[in-house]
This record gives sequence, structure tokens and C-alpha cells, in this order.
Amino acid sequence: DYADRLLDGLDGLEWPAGTLTAQKQWIGKSTGSSIDFSVEGGSADDKITVFTTRPDTLMGVTYVTLAPEHPLVEQVTTDEQREEVVAYVDATKSRSDLDRTSAKEKTGVFTGGYATHPLDASIKVPIWVGDYVLGSYGTGAVMAVPAHDSRDFEFAEKFGLDVKWVVAPKDTKVDDLEKEEAYTEPGVLINSGEFDGLTSKKAQKAITYKLSQENKGGAQTTYKLRDWVFSRQRYWGEPIPIYFPVDFPEGVDASSQDPREDGCDHTIQFDQPIPV
Repeated sequence: DYADRLLDGLDGLEWPAGTLTAQKQWIGKSTGSSIDFSVEGGSADDKITVFTTRPDTLMGVTYVTLAPEHPLVEQVTTDEQREEVVAYVDATKSRSDLDRTSAKEKTGVFTGGYATHPLDASIKVPIWVGDYVLGSYGTGAVMAVPAHDSRDFEFAEKFGLDVKWVVAPKDTKVDDLEKEEAYTEPGVLINSGEFDGLTSKKAQKAITYKLSQENKGGAQTTYKLRDWVFSRQRYWGEPIPIYFPVDFPEGVDASSQDPREDGCDHTIQFDQPIPV
């Protein structure tokens, strides 16, 4: 609610366009879907939850990536892969979040574990660990669709992972697609079973509805906005409500009076709730 109020308030500000855009990006409102991938061999509660703004590409998922800090990393890692995964996770601890997300070359390691695709139980999805995914942001996990996400495409090319095309421009055959890079635009669904032929917009609604009906996800809105201490430089100048009584003294003799005893017994009224 507070994040939406901040966004709505931007409309009444006569600020430079670039500043308004930056504010909107910091608030970071995203509408999409929350999707659960069950862990192979785990209990019913062992799920990898991801958020995506492109649920229409769900049938194109060929792997999922967990942040090194994700609580399921240890559980999904097989004995054969444990030494490599532990070494990778330990190495990540020395890198900052900025370093991890800004690195041009993405790194990762296969856990040996698999997740079940939420729309097709016959599809087993490899689970990877990648330091470009942050445990402090979102769910700490992402679904990877190499055919329709540039970062995922580069990662898949590097590690030899599958690429499955599920969205194409209208009236374009699969064989006619340019497969040297990811196709990131909306289009018409292909290779997606019952959703073939739907536009991306309609498919997003249809897939999200099916996920919600099967208790495997649903529509969700997320924000980048987080609570921060006031000393954080980006947030200097934030409005902090302060009440000054009419008879507020110009100074207080600290030697004779406890400054906490201001004698104020007034109630402060606000037009609407404020975050505390």
C-alpha cells in the first residue's frame, strides 16, 4: 500500500523526467506470477518458489537457479556434487552483492538435484546454484528460460544446457527463428501443449489461472522497495514526521532538566497512515 502511494505521488511532482524514472525503478513495482517447483525426492513442503513477469514462457524452463544462500541448496545437492557445490558457495561469501550481479560472466554449478515442472510432471528440471541470484532479493531463486531471456541464454550456452523455444513472432515457424540469441519479445506460444496458439498476453492469464487452480502458484505483485536505515546515502532527505509544540524551548539546560521530559501531552493526527 505504501509503495503504491509513493508511485501515485510521483504524478504530482514537477521533477525532471530522469529523476521520476529513477524513483519508479527504485520502488520497482512488478506484476507477474509466483510459481512453485516441487523438489524431486523431497516432501510436499519442499518447493522452490520463483517470481516471473513472463509466465507465458513457463514451458520453456530448462533449469532453475538458486542463490548460494538459499535454504534448499544443501538438501538438493547430491553426494556426487557436494564437494563442488560447497566450494562454490564458500567462494561466494567473499563477494559483495554488487560484484555478483554486475559481473559480465555468470558462474554456477549443478547441484545434481532436480525439480518437477509445475505444468508437466514428466519434465525434470535441473537445479543449479548461481551467485548472480541473491538470497536477499525476491525468493532467492529464478526459473531459467534460455530461449527468451538473454542472461539465461548466455548461461545455457556456457554450460551446454537445453534451450527450448516456446514463444515466436506471429506466423513464424520454429525452424525460421533466429536462434543465435534469445527472443525476448511477446509473441504467440509454440511447444506449449494446450497453450499453443495463444498470444503471450492471453497465455500469461491462462497459465497463471491454471497454476492457481492446482495450488502451484498464482498472480503476484512485487516491489524492490525495502526498509533501510536512514544513514544509507541514497535515502538521505527522506521525510520524517516531527511534531514541535508551540512553546518548544529554544534551548534546554541539560544540567538541570532531563531533555526527555518535554511536558508534551498532545496527540499527533495524520491524514493517513504512515510507516513507522
